[in-house]
Amino acid sequence: MENYEVVSKLGRGAQGSVFIVKRLDDGKQYILKKVECNDEAEANKAFQEAMALQELQHRFICGYKEFFVMWDEEVATMFVCIVMEYYKNGDLDNVLKRRRVSQQPIEELILKKWLGQIIEALAFVHQKQIIHSNIFMKEDLSISIGDFGVATIMGDTRTKTRTVIGSLNWLAPEVTDRPYDERSDIWSVGCITLEMATCGIYDRIQMGDQLCKIKKNSKDLDESLEEVQKTYSSELCDVIRRMLSLDVEERPTAMELVDMPYVRESLSISASPLVNFKKADLTDIKKNPLPKDKGCAGVLEYIESNFQSENCVREALSHLEEMSRSTARSSIGNDAKRLIVKSMRSHRKSEMVQIMGCKTLNNLIVGAADSDILFSREIIAIVPLAMRSHPNSTDLLLAAVTLIIALSSDEKASETIGRCGGIQDILSAIRSHPSQSELLTQCCKALWSLTVSEPNAKIVTEEKGLPDLVNIMKLHSGNTDVVAAAAAAMLSLFMEGTWCRMSVYNIYLLSHVSV
Repeated sequence: MENYEVVSKLGRGAQGSVFIVKRLDDGKQYILKKVECNDEAEANKAFQEAMALQELQHRFICGYKEFFVMWDEEVATMFVCIVMEYYKNGDLDNVLKRRRVSQQPIEELILKKWLGQIIEALAFVHQKQIIHSNIFMKEDLSISIGDFGVATIMGDTRTKTRTVIGSLNWLAPEVTDRPYDERSDIWSVGCITLEMATCGIYDRIQMGDQLCKIKKNSKDLDESLEEVQKTYSSELCDVIRRMLSLDVEERPTAMELVDMPYVRESLSISASPLVNFKKADLTDIKKNPLPKDKGCAGVLEYIESNFQSENCVREALSHLEEMSRSTARSSIGNDAKRLIVKSMRSHRKSEMVQIMGCKTLNNLIVGAADSDILFSREIIAIVPLAMRSHPNSTDLLLAAVTLIIALSSDEKASETIGRCGGIQDILSAIRSHPSQSELLTQCCKALWSLTVSEPNAKIVTEEKGLPDLVNIMKLHSGNTDVVAAAAAAMLSLFMEGTWCRMSVYNIYLLSHVSV
């Protein structure tokens, strides 16, 4: 502390006490945070982690200027001190407060600029796997994100450092059940963007209440966006809707957001280099050939080394699919299964990556134990996501539905499929491809297997799936495979008591089926 003089104390935050200090050699003001450590070992470890944060050099990032460890004799405690830039304009929350008081909406061009800057900075820190918790305003009213966390001294990052603009209202709904990841950050950015778009509509308390409701029901988001669209473009509303998807598996990453035209326009305002970033530019990069003679470990290493290359990932998954149909299946462990899912999520636009991923996972189910991660939400959630990514690809839909049939043999997995929206996706495939007999047969078999579970049977009924089954039987009355599968699905619904919930219209439809 000998190089700084304390000007004033701002208070306490999640990370410790916060001061405005003046550096003695040049008189410039900074923010200094004193973070208490339990012992010297913890302080040294935290200091080493903090030093690594000095590598965060980016135009929209509030980097740390200096770190040092000190012993405070008055309280007999070790502290790590973090020195960072001082922003006279405060954080984004201060700007929003002023706008609320004047009930003045933020101009869309300004909002668009800030959104682009936040996403650019977020994409950068996500690559570094760094925690952040605040957004500051520079004197030129550009964005700067900061308050980067140091794991050792942060403790439970889910409840301490991951509060955007100091409020738990911005935490993603899934963080109580799973580790915080970059898509949870996207939820927080969605909350920030919604707040920027509604500062002329809601006061702070109303906004907080609305965000709590949105975490539980997407209809509340629709209500807010109806108000937003009175002032802002529908394209902005679409971006907010994507970021605030309740299903974390459907929520985009920062780099996936870049594919949205509105976001690209937002990035262009600040001449972001991300505008020129194209994953396709990397698809033809191939450092080394696929090591087919090195088993599963060699294939996994190849995928990791060439992960940005769609061609490389596609080739590797095709080889894994071949391996999964042979005795080599036993060498494909949990790490490989997780990497398959990661590849499918990162290359959602590649139809073949999705197909090979689904086929490989399906092959691996043969002989899998009930406790296998194949039957976990971690794996299952990618299947409906793949179906939604390519709703017009009958080959992909067929591979995905076939995988769902195999997964649904496990009762818990079956209910997980229902909770992930898999039943709605199957019904969507039926409605979109009424003439594809092979696909319809598999869809009906999937419904037959899934509706053994009462919650799933209820979903089919609520989604008006019975008329779809009736329609299939009428359109394909000459195809015994299709009719038998549809009839089996109906029977499963009846056995779960769905008959009692059927409308008179549905019963009328059944009475007019001729097979």
